[in-house]
Parts: sequence; C-alpha cells; structure tokens
Amino acid sequence: MRFLCIITLGSVALTSSGQAVPSFGLGFYNNETVQDRRTSLDLTPEAAFAFHGGSVDLSFDFSFLPGHTNFFGYILRLIKNNTQNIDLLYDKVNLAVGHFRMVAGDNPPFATFTLDSGHLFNTWNTLHLTIDAGQDRLTLRMGKEVFVQNGLHLSSKDSFRICFGACPVPPFKTTDVAPMKIRDIRITKGRDLLYYWPLNEEKGATAVETLAGKNGLVVNPLWLRSTHYEWKPLDSLVIDGAASCAFDSRDGVLYLVGRDSLTLYNLSSGTRQALPYASGRQDLHVGNQSVFDAFNRKLYNIFPDQQIAAAFDLTSLRWDAKYKPGDINFWHVNKFCSVLDSSIYVLNGYGHMRYRNSVFRYHIPTHSWESVIPGGDSVVPRYLAAAGATDRADTLYLIGGYGSASGQQILSPHNLYDLMRFDVRTRTFKRLHELSPSADGFAFANSLVIDQKNRCFYGLTFNNGKYYTSLQMIKASLDAPGDQAVGDQIPYPFHDIESFADLYYSPSANRFLAVVLFTDSTTTRPLHTWVHLYSLDGPPEPYIAETAPVASPHNHNWYIWTALIVLVTGAAFYRYRRRPARLQLEAPVPRPAPAPFTPVLVTTAPVTGAAIFLFGEMQVFDREGNDLTRQFSPLVKQLFLLILLYSLKNNRGVSSEKLNEILWFDKDEKSARNNRSVNIAKLKALLDKTGGCNLGKETGYWKIDIDVQMVRIDYLEYLAIVQNREAVDKGAIEALATITHRGSLLSDVEYPWLDPFKSDVSNHVIDTYLHFARHNPADPEFMIRLADYIFYFDAVNEDAMIIKCRALAQLGKHSLARNTYAAFQKEYKHLYGQDFERDFHSVLQQ
Repeated sequence: MRFLCIITLGSVALTSSGQAVPSFGLGFYNNETVQDRRTSLDLTPEAAFAFHGGSVDLSFDFSFLPGHTNFFGYILRLIKNNTQNIDLLYDKVNLAVGHFRMVAGDNPPFATFTLDSGHLFNTWNTLHLTIDAGQDRLTLRMGKEVFVQNGLHLSSKDSFRICFGACPVPPFKTTDVAPMKIRDIRITKGRDLLYYWPLNEEKGATAVETLAGKNGLVVNPLWLRSTHYEWKPLDSLVIDGAASCAFDSRDGVLYLVGRDSLTLYNLSSGTRQALPYASGRQDLHVGNQSVFDAFNRKLYNIFPDQQIAAAFDLTSLRWDAKYKPGDINFWHVNKFCSVLDSSIYVLNGYGHMRYRNSVFRYHIPTHSWESVIPGGDSVVPRYLAAAGATDRADTLYLIGGYGSASGQQILSPHNLYDLMRFDVRTRTFKRLHELSPSADGFAFANSLVIDQKNRCFYGLTFNNGKYYTSLQMIKASLDAPGDQAVGDQIPYPFHDIESFADLYYSPSANRFLAVVLFTDSTTTRPLHTWVHLYSLDGPPEPYIAETAPVASPHNHNWYIWTALIVLVTGAAFYRYRRRPARLQLEAPVPRPAPAPFTPVLVTTAPVTGAAIFLFGEMQVFDREGNDLTRQFSPLVKQLFLLILLYSLKNNRGVSSEKLNEILWFDKDEKSARNNRSVNIAKLKALLDKTGGCNLGKETGYWKIDIDVQMVRIDYLEYLAIVQNREAVDKGAIEALATITHRGSLLSDVEYPWLDPFKSDVSNHVIDTYLHFARHNPADPEFMIRLADYIFYFDAVNEDAMIIKCRALAQLGKHSLARNTYAAFQKEYKHLYGQDFERDFHSVLQQ
C-alpha cells in the first residue's frame, strides 16, 4: 500500500506539473504509396449524419507530414444526400491565391488560401466548416480568413457522409490523398458538442468517438502516437564487402558504401538506388567508415590506419583513392567534419587488444593528415563511444564507450559514461558530467544527435556484454547528469568488430534513422554486410506498452491508471516467477520421414506475404505483408507459441489441461476454461489474417495447421535442414545461417516450458554445422565462416575453434589463427574458471 501511494502521488505530480501528453493524431499514407495502401478515415461507415436544421460546425486540426514530394490530394470530402460532393483539397497547381481550395460540386472554388511552411509542417492548424441550412450557406474559417458559399440548396433534411483522405463511398470514390495528419475532429450544434473523435489511438482500424459511440473506420492507419515511440522497420538489404554508412541530413539521404557500388536510400520516399563504381572495385577494409561533409556536399570513406580519406564524385561515380593490404588498429572510431578548418576529425578506436584516445585531423584542401595532441582534460582510451557535432561543427560532444585508463584490454577494461566536449578552435577537451550506469552496463552506437535549441542530445545505447542485445535510444541533457529512455528497442546482434550501429536525424522529415550493420566474417575481406534500417518520428516519446484511452483532451488521469497497471502487472509477474516449474514435455509422436531437403533461399527482403518468424524476436505478418506482432497481447503470444511449437514438434499439439497448467495455474477449472475460450477466439482472429493458419481441436489437442504454400515459417525451414543432415550441402548451410542470423529461437521471451525447445535448436544447429565440416573440409574460407556460425550459439565450442584455426593456417594467416586461439582461451577461462589444456600447436596438428 505504501508503494501504491507513492506511485499514485507521483502520477498526480506528473499531471499537475504540466507534463506534455504524447503526440497523437492520424497520419495519412499518400500518393507516394500504391492505391491499396493509402489512408482513409470514414466518420460515417454505417449511416450518414442528419443534423435536422440549424447551424452545424465541423472542425479539426491538421498539418502536413514533411519530407514528401507529392502534396496533391484530398483532405476532406463531404457527400450531401449521396448526390453532391463538397471537397477540401490541396492542388499542386501554382495558384497566386494558394494551394488549398474548397469546392462544392462542379462550382469554382469558393475558398482558396495558403499556409507558410512553418504553419504547414510545424504546427497544428484549426479549420472550421459551418453548414447553415437555415441561411443556405457554407462558411469556411481558417485562421483570420473567412470564406462563404451561398446557393447550395441546403435543407434541414440533408444528410452527410464525411470522409478524410481516400473516400470509399461510391460513386464518389477518390484515392488522391495529401500527406497530412489530423486530430481533434469535432461536430458542434450551437453550444452543444455532438461528436468528438480525438484520434489518439495507437493501433487498430477504429477511430473512437467518445460522446455518442459513432466510431469511424480507418483503412491503412498511420497512428502518430505510436510513431513517436515505435521504431518502424524501413528496409533490409545485403551490401557486398565490408560496408559503411554516412548520412546527408539536409536531403535525408543515407549512403551505403559497398565494394562494387554505392547505395542511396531516401528517408522521405523510402526508395533506394544503386550506383556502380566507374572507378572499379573498391576493396574496403573492415573497420572503414564513411562520413558526409555537409558543408562541401562531399562523401568520404576514411581509414586512419593508412591515413586515407577517399572522396567520391557523385557525378563521375569515381573514388579518388584505393586501399592497400594492411593491418587494422582503429575499429569503431568516431568522426565528424568541421567547417571551421575544412577538416575531418577521427577519434578513439580499438585494435590488437588496445583502446585508443588518438585524435587525427584530415585537412581536406591539402589532402594532408596530422596527429592532434589535444589539451584540457584527458580522455580515457576507448571505443564504442558516441560523438555528435553542433550545427557549425565548432564543438563536438563525446560520450561513453568501453576502455581502460592504460589503454590495454587486459588491464581493468570497463564501460565509460562521461560526457566530454571538444572545442575545435582551441583543440581542448572538457569533462562535463557523467551518466548513471545501469546494472548490466551499456555502450553507444557511433553517433549522437545534438539538439542545441533544447540543450540535449539523443543516442543509442546497448548492452555490449551480450550478443542478442537491443538498441535503446536515450535523451540526455548537455548541461546536467540524467537521461531518459525514449522509443522502444531495436534488435541488435552485437559481435564486437563485426557489428556497427549508427543514429542520424533528418530535420526536414523530423525523423530519426537507425542503421544496423553486421558483417558475415572476421576476415579482412568480408563477403557481405547485412543492413537493417529503422525510423522514428520526432520528438521521441517514452515507450508505452499499453495506454489507457483518453476521454477528452483535458483528461490526464491516464497517468494514474498507467501507474496502477504497472503495479498490478509487476505483482502478477512476481507471482508467476515464484511458482514452481511443473511442466514436463510430452513424449514426441513419431513424425513421417521428411522429404529430401531442397535449399531454401532465405533473404532479408521486405516481407510481402504471410509469414511467421520465430528466430530472433517473434514476428507475424498477414497475407498482405502487414506486421501483426503488436496485436498479440503477452498472454495471446504465449498461447500462440505453446500451440504452434507443440504442433510443429510432435505433429499433435497440446491439450487443454496442459494449457491450463501453464497459463492459468492459479484459476479454478471454470475460470480457466472461460479464459482459455476468450483467448483462443482472439488468437483465431489474428491467425485468420494470415490466410493459411488453421487453429483447431479435431484430435482432442489444440493444434495449428499451416499451409506452407500460403505462410512462410522459418522454424519449418530450420527443421527441413537439420532433419536431413546427411543431405546438407553448402547451400543448405548458408540458408541455415541466414535463418539463425536473426537470433536464437525466440530470443525476446523467456518461459520455463520453452527452455527445452531452445536447447534442442542450439544442439541441432551446431551438430549440423559440425557434420558438414567433417565431411566437407576442403574450402578454408567457408570453414572460417562456418566456425563463426557455431560461435554464435556456443562461444567456447572447441570444435569450432579448431576448425577456424586450421582454416586460417591453411590460408597462411597464422597471426589471425593464434589470435583466435588466444580469444578462445580467455573465454574458456572466464566461463569454466580453469585453463584450456591443449596448446596451439596440438590444435593445428589435429
């Protein structure tokens, strides 16, 4: 009770202090998407509104979404008596009186106005449309401007359909949609508020009307509240070679530098373009980084080991420099361009068991490098730090990382949390303050986004002590300690030098861009780099798992309800963790012999149809490729996984008794049955959207039957490979590696009943890799990659270490072989508390 009082009072304090309600509203997918994906809001899906005379006012707030190129389209369409349309639209014709037009039927526009870019994109604008049947008059008010249309033959018997964006009402259907956002739709009659749609939902196809229950229907919604805390996956692709990235914040273009071509990704339009190099192949070293000089509009690829900054000409598609074979001493450096002295600065890094605090300066006009000896406060040698420069790049902020005072990896390395400021004019560092560490510790993605106006910064943090980790954005002050987590988490496979993450911001689109890179090998010439892109609308908000509905724009009691929900959920979770683990796996039913394995080409292309992914974080997509995952509540999610995994493992399913024992162990038989029925119905409704999953109980066991022609499921692809171990070839091994690169089985959840499934997957994957290695040892390059695949599941697998060391030795890379052996020794001693008994030479001779 004491804890409850503290939380409740804290919630009231937040409310009374005027904390801002998270951004909300409905965004519209516009003409830049295909017709079937554009947004429509129909306030009258069941019947038209009849107002029975008098003066009725329709008002709403609207703004445009920045970063688009095509703004033409409908904002509002009223349909009178199903015979006449009244439209508010934005016309791309360059009219002197403005782009916004209000048109009644085929009449000339009776209202035309314009909004400057500041109002159009950065503020909410309230528009009023008054229908006065008594005066036969239509009045539009926009700010201080008033427009009137007479002679429309308005009557007290008129009825109106009301649609925003795409209009689904025949014969007045439209698909031209402006890239807008709206909220707070009100219909008033005199002083009486008849209907109110706040548009503060986070998901779903219903626009809740809070006064009379006249809910609207939304097609293809873009709920703005979720876009401020929910990272949106944008694209996944594979780049040849050891790729690196840079960002042009002015134009919102991401540059992905590969071995044979440059890939451009436009954040606003979501399009990408590959530009093959006219200068020939660029053999990029691992550890290379790219930077975009926003002042001179130039792209550079930098490699401090060889003191090279290769410039790329976007017109001729040529690099002006190439790398030579060589060693790598500077992984995960930080970098920025400064207009003050026309230079690129490169800081920190790691290589050969040493952390660096070096500062290099590349002077662009003279193409010369120098080592800078900074003054002021000393910087602890580190890598995995984040850095961000001010708009003029006269000041750099550097935070966190992992390192040690001596610079040696062997001597007390630890996470760092200090914020440093580097002054370009004086070339001095100043220590400002320090963030509080978390229990597990954290490092940073490469860049910070600096908000000078609000004296704060944004960065991505992650637990660098785990492979299956996540990126979490934080917001922190430039002037005082303290930080706040904002947004949800992004999956991040962190394998030290093979992984790289970065954060950018586009002011024109008001969106953050997160980039995750993962190379497929620790060799000096990786074959591929996996790239995953995510975006988040600004300003970012703290992640909200479940939000109580807001009844009116002045009701802030949801803070209190959220606190109470957190308390109750915590108690339930505590009780769940305390209960005994009583589950025993049922004996598997013999399965028919699997068909001969055909290698499956698993790609990272965007999902276009129904799919279920169980490796990494669970994801479910409907038949149109829409992500359903967030529609699974925690209970429905566990119910789904229970039935699905038992269905796939033993081809039988799971009994009702077993479901009760696991999910409703604290309820009597009647309550458990009722809860089971309700959640089974919810699960069926979700699975129906895939078009190929059937949940039933024909044999007395709950079972999910999957039509593999309709629904792709990575777990079945995994089973097809590991159950045909004798027939596995190189293509099958690549396919298996692609599946597991998402992560281990259901890495985002921990259930006691799930542990045997996870253990089986790890054992089968490792056994399949080792079986292939014993029978196909001829290709040393592939053996190195295969050993790394095993290490993802077992960091101290002796067989994998032997395979990798021997393969490296065959290629003449003896120092890399010895480094692999030394790293294994260290990890083995850390895990088992004793030395690994075999020496390096005996490993090579086996």
